[in-house]
Amino acid sequence: MRSLIGVDEISHETKLVWLGDTDQLDYVRQGLDRPPTRMGRPAFR
Repeated sequence: MRSLIGVDEISHETKLVWLGDTDQLDYVRQGLDRPPTRMGRPAFR
């Protein structure tokens, strides 16, 4: 698994939603949950 999310992995997304104010952040981490099957849901964390 790569450490960075590729454009092809999120190209189907219509928008990204930030759950908090990002103006005061020095950096952000990225993550992509991959369910074990196409029909499954990602684990809740």
